[in-house]
Amino acid sequence: MNKYIIIIVIYFLYYLIPSYAFYNSAEFGTVEGNVFIKKTKMGLEYVNIVVMNTELGAVSENNGYFIIPKVPAGNYYLRFSFVGYETYTTLIKIETGKTINLQVNLREKPIEFIDPIVVTPGRYTVEKTESAASQILSRKQIEEMPHLGEDIYRAVQMLPGLASNDFTSQLYIRGGEEDEVLVRIDGMELYKPFHIRDFEGGAVSALNSKLIKKAELLTGGYPSEFGDKMSGVFNLTTIDGKDLKGNISTAIGLATAEFLFGGNIGEKGSYLLSLRRGYLDIVLGLINMEEELSPDYYDIYGKYKYWLNDNNAISFNYLRIGDHFRWNRDDPADNFDTKYSNDYFWTSWQYIPSQKFFNRALFSYVRGNHKRYLGFDPTRDRAIDFQNFDVFGFTNDATFAISDKNILKIGVNLKNYSTNYDYFETEDWDGPGGIYPPDTTHIIIAPGGFKFSSYIQDKFFLTEKTSMNIGFRYDYQKYIKKSQFSPRLGLAYNLAKNMVLRAAWGYYYQSQEMADLEVAKGITEFEEPENSQHYVLGWEYQPTELFNIRIESYYKYYGKLIDKINDRKNRKYLYPDKGYSRGIEFLVRRQQSRKINWWCGYSLSVTKEKILDRYIFRDFDQTHSAIFSFSYTPIPNWNVNAIWKYHTGFRYTSKVYEPAPMGRWRAIYSDINELKFPPFHKLDVKISHSRIVMNKNLSFFIEVYNLYNRNNIREYRWPWREVENNVWNPFPKTEYWLPIIPSFGIRIDF
Repeated sequence: MNKYIIIIVIYFLYYLIPSYAFYNSAEFGTVEGNVFIKKTKMGLEYVNIVVMNTELGAVSENNGYFIIPKVPAGNYYLRFSFVGYETYTTLIKIETGKTINLQVNLREKPIEFIDPIVVTPGRYTVEKTESAASQILSRKQIEEMPHLGEDIYRAVQMLPGLASNDFTSQLYIRGGEEDEVLVRIDGMELYKPFHIRDFEGGAVSALNSKLIKKAELLTGGYPSEFGDKMSGVFNLTTIDGKDLKGNISTAIGLATAEFLFGGNIGEKGSYLLSLRRGYLDIVLGLINMEEELSPDYYDIYGKYKYWLNDNNAISFNYLRIGDHFRWNRDDPADNFDTKYSNDYFWTSWQYIPSQKFFNRALFSYVRGNHKRYLGFDPTRDRAIDFQNFDVFGFTNDATFAISDKNILKIGVNLKNYSTNYDYFETEDWDGPGGIYPPDTTHIIIAPGGFKFSSYIQDKFFLTEKTSMNIGFRYDYQKYIKKSQFSPRLGLAYNLAKNMVLRAAWGYYYQSQEMADLEVAKGITEFEEPENSQHYVLGWEYQPTELFNIRIESYYKYYGKLIDKINDRKNRKYLYPDKGYSRGIEFLVRRQQSRKINWWCGYSLSVTKEKILDRYIFRDFDQTHSAIFSFSYTPIPNWNVNAIWKYHTGFRYTSKVYEPAPMGRWRAIYSDINELKFPPFHKLDVKISHSRIVMNKNLSFFIEVYNLYNRNNIREYRWPWREVENNVWNPFPKTEYWLPIIPSFGIRIDF
């Protein structure tokens, strides 16, 4: 560990000290000019002008004039922003003793619908801009935070109420399973948007974080427009291609290379394209490993948007997620080879005739393929699992601003599914008389049908201090002939200036996905939908945009669960039917100054499920969890960010061996999830820097995961070893989560 710390210190001193010395001894220049409305050529006042990555800036006067004196010599990006106008960024070069004169034209934005009423508790927002009052973390802060793989999923895992582990990007929200989260990108619902899904359900998210303009996480009590999931919503909006202004952005990190570019096509059109390729297969191929492990993955995202006029826009989107994961082990019977691919095609039309009405219609098609080979020895156990699905969908959401104090929203959704399963398995087994003929299973089914849902919700002010969101949702699944009705209610009361009390209650149903039948276990029929009730109470105080305190308590009752637990102690499977999760969360964030920013969170929670007449802890129950993040910008273009994370250990069922008669061994199991692993904690540090080199924006970072190399226990195992000729005994072995890992990344914008 010490050598990594020494490398970081040398790196930091090598680049930071010269930069600091240059910044404090630099000669200065001046930038001035005028800002105009492009359409009328009139001067525009109150425009915010910022020299990016510095503390320098200005505000334009009534004729559009601005001046920024004493700018250190060098290359900078200058950003112009004003409400109702498109943000403009340009590269400038400051020379000693000289003045730059700029004439800037800002273009008016198309009409946008603005919803002024915020009722829902448990809402966390990440914005591309840094001025949104409702956001918890800015987009810039997310980029500066240490999180493996530059993955936005791993960044939001830091928030209170979310459980996670080192090996997965998935979100476990307030005691819920990972499949209880609704994920949308630009209005399109995604199905398991992860790479390397055979490893803890998804080690890497399939979404390039640089694509994301806004990310909204709802952790409970969300309104009726979001349905068919029981625990949370992760709603993502991508940037417009015009934001990149024809630039090309390339980046390379420890495990991924990416390529992003976009720009305008004429006055009304824009394009955006993102390409990513993971090269863990190449890295692992260079390492001398006993077993061949080859995770190969990539994703592609493209968007074309065209404004027919100021009120109408149409967009065409495409997302492809591809994986090929191979693991060749010592025993060929344990090998597996899997291939996944999901293709999403969708087009949306948005109509905004005024700030009082907004309508979006979305047409979609999804194609999924899954091929899995388990065991390559034809004389022994093996399985072949083929699966594909097709989904045609239509969604329409209409929003009416009846007044400034009343927002009505109505929507419908229709999805038609066709699915094919082809599962083959053969299993040899030994008996008293020797080896018996293999058991063979072959299941071929092709279920299909449609889902329909509709909702209505109304947000309005009851009084000047009290607002309400009342909604109703209807869901129907043709393939199981079941329907559900979900009432939901939210309340917000302004206790004082900048202080709000929020509460929410509602029913939430989740139907089984057509691609989620466990045919490998002989299951060929779909279960009835799971359901839960949410009770949420939250308090928030935000005196300024730089300071925020949130306290939130919740209780989530599961009326039905689809789960299967292996009770090894009694050698049978158990099927929980009910459960609950309850807790309280605290979050404080503070922008101490332009150089110092920090935030911290804590949650106290418990999550259990009922089996027969008793409640047991769920696997990912964690009683206490805490996080502290500190960010320091010593000089412009440099940032040091550290995050310390702690939580009580996950639950587990213990297993030990004891000698049995005739030289055998007997496994002894505890009750299900009776014990807890030791507490988990770690410190991650990231140093990032950006500069302009040859008129190109260059940014890079180094990051150390688990800086003090904490041995966080993941599992207790009992592998068998041959102690003498054909005599095998079990030996205890402890497995750990990730050790100290240094990583890096570099990005160049052309």
